[in-house]
Amino acid sequence: MFPMSYKSFLLVLSLVSMGCQSFAADTTNVGILVYSGVYNTEFVAPYDVFQHANAPDRPVKVFLVSPDDSKVVSAEGLVVEADYTFGEHPRIDILIVPSFKDYESDVQRNTKVIGWVRESAEKARYVLSNCWGAFYLAQAGLLDGRLAMTYPPDIAKLERQFPKLKAVYGKRFVRDGKFITGGGGVASYENALYVVEDLWDASLARRIASGLVLDWDLGGVEHFLKPPSTVPSGAPTAEKP
Repeated sequence: MFPMSYKSFLLVLSLVSMGCQSFAADTTNVGILVYSGVYNTEFVAPYDVFQHANAPDRPVKVFLVSPDDSKVVSAEGLVVEADYTFGEHPRIDILIVPSFKDYESDVQRNTKVIGWVRESAEKARYVLSNCWGAFYLAQAGLLDGRLAMTYPPDIAKLERQFPKLKAVYGKRFVRDGKFITGGGGVASYENALYVVEDLWDASLARRIASGLVLDWDLGGVEHFLKPPSTVPSGAPTAEKP
């Protein structure tokens, strides 16, 4: 047996660590897209909720993913550091796409981000968008034929720009299959709490909400759920203000 150098040992240790992060079957990985111009609440709210779901018997890993290693400055001026870059992160079970200041130009021109969103969403168990994040999902073709919403004043814009989706009005968040689109702001907590309730249980969602000094009762939140592989009757797509 050939002796292993210290540098080789560190490399092997690093690869083993990455493997554990990527493939630990009992860990739920939550990946949140960030780059400069991201709005604070739309990525911090789900980070907060899912991080509080982490427990020894229910491991949850929450991390930020950026297109590159550039410094991330939010729309409000918060400076954050992404945990991973595209192509170097663990598998993503729950994908979060928040809103960005320059979303209108980004969804048209930033093919790298749109491509990553499409690829990551196809592999994820849940895909959440907050506020204008729905435009990224729609541009990637992920909302074609699906019920969806965005920041309430811009739902009509989403509908005009992406006529293949079915816009929903008057709700806080909408689920169609694994895709959950929300209005942003405080609703960014609500769709994350909904996933906690759906993936684990309602009592956990209530405990997390209580710790955040939020009242959580799914029945009291205006939402619409379309279970997978069903055609809903009376879907509220025509409830325009």
